[in-house]
Amino acid sequence: MSPRVARFGTTTSATNAGSIELNAGTNVTFVCETRGDPLPQAADVTFMFSSRKLALSTEVSTGGTTVHRTLLRNISIADAGQSSCSVMTVAGQDNREVSVIVKVPPTTSVPPPVRPTSPTELTVDIQLSKLDLTGDGEIIAKDIEYKLANESSWKTLTNSEEGEVRIRNLSPNTTYNVRLVLSRPGEGGRGRPGPAATVSTLTSMAAAAQSSAGAVAGGVIAALLVLVLLAVVGLFIWRRKGSPSSRLGKGKKTPTTKSRPPDPPPRPDLALEDGELLEENPYRVQIDALPDYVHQLGPDGIKKEFSTISDHRHPYAVSKKPGNVAKNRYKNIVSYDHSRVVFQDQPTRPNSDYINASYIDGYDKVKAFIACQGPKQDTSRDMWRMVWQERSACVVMVTNLVENGRAKCERYWPEENNEYENNVQTYGDITVTAEKVSSMADYALRLLQVQKAGVDEVREVLHFQYTSWPDYGVPKHPTSTINFVKRVKASIPRGAGPTIVHCSAGVGRSGTFITIAAMLDMIEEEGAINVHDFVDAMRENRMTMVQTPEQYVFIYTALLEATQCGNTTIPTDEFRDRFSTLSRKNPKSGLNAFQEEFKRLARVCAPLTPDKTRSALAPMNKDKNRFSSVLASDSNRPMLTPRPGDPPGTDYINADFLDGYKRKDAFLVTQSPLPGTVTDFWRMLSDHRSVSVIMLNQLNPKDKSVVKYWPDAGSKTFGALEVEMVSERQEKSAIVRQFKLSTDTKFDHQSNIVHQFEFTAWPSGRSTPTSVDDLLELLGLVEKWQQQSGNGPITVHCINGVGRSGVFCTAHALLDRLKTEQVVDVFQAVKTLRNHRPNMVETEEHYQFCYQVALAYLASFDTYANFK
Repeated sequence: MSPRVARFGTTTSATNAGSIELNAGTNVTFVCETRGDPLPQAADVTFMFSSRKLALSTEVSTGGTTVHRTLLRNISIADAGQSSCSVMTVAGQDNREVSVIVKVPPTTSVPPPVRPTSPTELTVDIQLSKLDLTGDGEIIAKDIEYKLANESSWKTLTNSEEGEVRIRNLSPNTTYNVRLVLSRPGEGGRGRPGPAATVSTLTSMAAAAQSSAGAVAGGVIAALLVLVLLAVVGLFIWRRKGSPSSRLGKGKKTPTTKSRPPDPPPRPDLALEDGELLEENPYRVQIDALPDYVHQLGPDGIKKEFSTISDHRHPYAVSKKPGNVAKNRYKNIVSYDHSRVVFQDQPTRPNSDYINASYIDGYDKVKAFIACQGPKQDTSRDMWRMVWQERSACVVMVTNLVENGRAKCERYWPEENNEYENNVQTYGDITVTAEKVSSMADYALRLLQVQKAGVDEVREVLHFQYTSWPDYGVPKHPTSTINFVKRVKASIPRGAGPTIVHCSAGVGRSGTFITIAAMLDMIEEEGAINVHDFVDAMRENRMTMVQTPEQYVFIYTALLEATQCGNTTIPTDEFRDRFSTLSRKNPKSGLNAFQEEFKRLARVCAPLTPDKTRSALAPMNKDKNRFSSVLASDSNRPMLTPRPGDPPGTDYINADFLDGYKRKDAFLVTQSPLPGTVTDFWRMLSDHRSVSVIMLNQLNPKDKSVVKYWPDAGSKTFGALEVEMVSERQEKSAIVRQFKLSTDTKFDHQSNIVHQFEFTAWPSGRSTPTSVDDLLELLGLVEKWQQQSGNGPITVHCINGVGRSGVFCTAHALLDRLKTEQVVDVFQAVKTLRNHRPNMVETEEHYQFCYQVALAYLASFDTYANFK
């Protein structure tokens, strides 16, 4: 079959667009997808960019497509022009071109007009027509940055409107620098900051009155001072009740928003002469105090804290209009009038300005989120109207379409047939194209292209669907939720509109997600959290945000884990340098960073308690455990199908289902079979359709408990199962055996081909394999067979089922994530495994070896940039 270029463009451009618009100064990944027989490889593909020939890296997909990528750094005006991708094999050739247009992000050469309007407030008057602008439009954001004149750290007030914007909660009689930062559409569209204006806040309300009215009689001044004193006392009392814009604590200055009811007048923190605050926010917790705070309160205390949060009630007349009632999924969850998303009215559609959606402020950004209900069949078009109107780049879905037999949300995106086939659906005047879907263990990521009728612009929207929230309650472990929140946060382009978050009602799980995301921002900025006041502030804009006490406890659990684990994610282009840094010893502890991380793992991963291993500890099963310290958990063990006449309890084997990066239950991790559990081992493979077995230990003639569990030739029967040797071959690092596993009973008749990979490059007595390349070869052999056989669970075993098995599973998950996200995170890969099988990756040597696997894999590419 002749080769063809199926797609050429950037990761953010429309499929086969004739032209691509980029912003100067950005890094851009170009993608060329090719098909054909033979399958085109990197050497068959030529990528020309602005008269330069660039190198490509190649991934091979299961769908007969090669995906060639290259990263271009610091795009400039000189890069504008024609670019092409061509492919040539023995079967023919093909070529595709695109026109690259480079735009310059906008900026201003004059300071913005700023004036003081109170002792704690400055007003910025943004009129683009009066500013000296350079660069290209359309200008979609007009952010205000401000700081104390004697400090270097800027704060950002996100803004998209012209006119007067207030900077609130400032200090009286204090000098500030204020500047404007403009943005245009697209990644990297944020321009450089303009020059700053320098202005001071007023000294007091009396001074403000004096400056506006001229000379004031002494008696009037005295009266004003009395009023100010009364106002301060009143504000002190009001502060004890809290306000949505200032309750995150003394270090937080939340920007004002037009979406909520008017706030009480701003005022400075009340302080004694020595600077000590008169009132300390009781719900603001410093990170170093968080473990004690959570431990002392306990789940019951945290639930009691939750009960003190008011469920504010504001008018919602629009939600109850006859034409809008049917648009609400639940009668008791509606949108407040003051904070609802208002559509630009369509005259031909009565009541067309309503959707059950509310603006929610983030930690330091007004309208950072929109919380909404899961679309109904008749409101799917409204979801896409909102995405387009608000210029949202990310949609986060924290529900499945059906849970516990009940519809939770209508499918509002085109259904995907496979990873590379485009599917198109029209919702009103919005056309949505499903460009690509990537399925992970805990979420699905869809790349969607969105276009409005009559508009040339095509926008990219990332749709994240978290699939691991249980039908009832909250996730058992917060690890996957934290990683999901971080992945979403890292994917939001600068200058994008609000991130849309929905579950079914748009209050419980949605509120939980938003709170965790905002508190991670607060941790990064202030080293503190304030869950109570943030949830209270959310409820000012949408009722019942964070719906249950269990969700509130889960937020604390997630934030505690996030702070204890730290940020261990390393971008691939920084990994080589970071590896060197991590290898150096800390002079205080005498440990390098690998060792410190490994010790931290032991602190944050809880051991299995007897109540979680009841089956393993049952009298009839104790002899099935090789080591009493390594047991299967009741919640994750694979159940063996009982045979006729079997007594109760014979469904046990010492094994656990563990998640990979891309698949739930990707691994069946177990100990090396004992003489009495060989039949159970084969039963497990048959029952759970596992056709890949990774053997990481050697047979030891002196140890009778380590048995050869397969026939060397011919066939052998294990209970109702027959195992037949089909073939055996020697690879560089492994012996690969092929077996036919058959079941023939009156209840069942089936057969499967099973491949066993006996890893020979990890001799007994060695702490790690003889080389990293040997393990990489093993991973490649397994991946190839998995793709051919349907990607069932991979059975992995060593002597104890935690040490060497942990290294294999970590390396597998680590590289899957590296290829998908271009990041390395050994700590989180191990943490995910240990959530269900403690002690996975047993030693410090094992742990550091996993880092070496990532380093060696990246070194196999010419440059880190071309890996992307």
